[in-house]
Amino acid sequence: MSISKMKKVSISGLKKDLRKVVENLKSTANFQIVFYKNQNEPLSKSDLESKAKFQTQLNSVKNALEFVHADTSAVSISYDQLRKISKKEARIIKLTDKLRQTEGKINSLGDQMDKNQATITSLKPYTLLPVPLSLTKNTKHTFTLCGVMPQKQWKKYKTDINLSNYHYEVFPSVNDNVCVIVTGNIDEIEIANAITEYKFEPCPFDFNRTPAEEITFLTGQNTDMKSRYEELNKHRRIKSDEVKLLKIYYDYLVNELDTLTILSNAMQTKDCFLLSGWIPAQYERKFNIIMNRNRNIVVKSADAADTDVPPVVTKNLPWVSPFSTVTAMYGMPSKTDIDPNPFVAFFYFLFFGIMFGDAGYGLLLFGTLTIFFIVKRPRQNKRFLALFMLGGISAALWGIVFGSVFGNNLFGIQFLDPMKDAILFLALSLYLGVIQITIGNLLKIFVKLKNGKFKDAVLFALPHFALMFGLSLCFPSFISQLLGIQNPVLQYFIPWTDLGIYITLGGVAGIILFNGINKKGIMGKVVGSLSGAYGLVNYFSDILSYARLFGVGLAGSVIAYVANYLGGMLMTSPIGYVFGVLILVILHAINIGLGLLSAHVHNTRLQLIEFFSKFYDGEGKPFTPLTSNLRFSRIKT
Repeated sequence: MSISKMKKVSISGLKKDLRKVVENLKSTANFQIVFYKNQNEPLSKSDLESKAKFQTQLNSVKNALEFVHADTSAVSISYDQLRKISKKEARIIKLTDKLRQTEGKINSLGDQMDKNQATITSLKPYTLLPVPLSLTKNTKHTFTLCGVMPQKQWKKYKTDINLSNYHYEVFPSVNDNVCVIVTGNIDEIEIANAITEYKFEPCPFDFNRTPAEEITFLTGQNTDMKSRYEELNKHRRIKSDEVKLLKIYYDYLVNELDTLTILSNAMQTKDCFLLSGWIPAQYERKFNIIMNRNRNIVVKSADAADTDVPPVVTKNLPWVSPFSTVTAMYGMPSKTDIDPNPFVAFFYFLFFGIMFGDAGYGLLLFGTLTIFFIVKRPRQNKRFLALFMLGGISAALWGIVFGSVFGNNLFGIQFLDPMKDAILFLALSLYLGVIQITIGNLLKIFVKLKNGKFKDAVLFALPHFALMFGLSLCFPSFISQLLGIQNPVLQYFIPWTDLGIYITLGGVAGIILFNGINKKGIMGKVVGSLSGAYGLVNYFSDILSYARLFGVGLAGSVIAYVANYLGGMLMTSPIGYVFGVLILVILHAINIGLGLLSAHVHNTRLQLIEFFSKFYDGEGKPFTPLTSNLRFSRIKT
């Protein structure tokens, strides 16, 4: 559980071997390349042609995968298998062309059916019109107005306009409208056109069939097209090995495009190239074996210099790794830091269970995520989900302490009742804060010593540790006497009270004495000492921040109790049982959601602000090895 040592590596050779070198580096998945600024070497003509070809094929394969509704499950292959998929290019192109043609036919049929349906909808107001719509157009000597208008507007139009010189017919329509045909001498068309002021909507069609006949024709046409549409849609379901082929080829194209980007950014001369980067020291031997297979290149490695800023890789046990997601929110450890993940793992795990402390909730969370991992096998956010899985275990353990299973004490075991023993619960929360801050100050001493700052470790870090360590010894006894709590565990600390007081006072004295030691002049030293004394107030606010453990934990217990109480009140009849169970499910679901959110947010805040502020800078850069951002493939290393 530490920060891995990094080696600086330089690789040089003939330019013609650069592509092969890049491919080998990708296959190791352990080399982080360092790009040089303003290189951007233009690609050769053949590489530019390849880039255009790969991009075109990538779009084609992407469309094919979307057309067949391919899932995102990963295909596990070696890097060599990924590269060799290019040998099946002809088969893949034939498959994508076939799928593209099928998709085009499906889209064409779909568009035509939509167009027909829109026409059918527009024709419905004219259903009772007995003549073909082509006969409702103007001729050389006569005009014909055909359209739909509100029945009331038609009556008003007849009243306002003298229709004795015209011939008109009216047919029922939809929505209190009427279908109207008005014909007359072409010379009278301007007067007749006044009908447009009466919400008259002219018919836009000129079919050679009556509206009813056209609707029947289009409906039959849609029925035939729907059968062909459904038949073509069956071609979406291609064989699983064809889907796998498309997935791997998609990632092959992504990989090739990525390689071309690297080639254009590498330092190059007319005939040679130079690549620089970093590898974890433990992989140096294996890395050299792979790279030295090519005898035309030279590989050199060296330890990082004091001025270098190597990327960071942390080595942690499997159960610690998920908690690195919390550390990453703050920043990766720099070369002057220690790896905080083991300490974050312990405290985050502990605090999560306190705030989400219910055996039923915890087991439900752990079980649900376990099933999700088995069934879905997610590739992304695995560590974050594992964080909550471990949180479920912590919640179940603390649920035993609190005697809570979905808010009920089912087993008769209860060491601490968050509601009845609220004061003791608050004291426990604050004391855990004292312990974490104490450990944070202890780690600060280690960080100072690690970086050769012995004076700072003794004069500045040690007094702060002494203050909190002394407080951790006398705090339980003070709480016991102040609150009148007679608890066997608290009584155990009584003999340590006096020693704790002396250590605390020694820490305070050290802070005041040494805080201004580096200041110039008497006044500077006095002001520095006073500043150190004033800074002690911050410790009280830091410790009080841990009251959130008590607040969130108590709130969850109260909501669970209310849910059970309200649900139980309703369970007095069969219908009451239905509503009672419904109330239980809803309120417990809300409690789980709020509890999960609060336990993670407040827990993370305590780690990042209260804990990390004591010893951790987090200014390191994560190690990002040279690999392709593959979507469907998982490369076996």
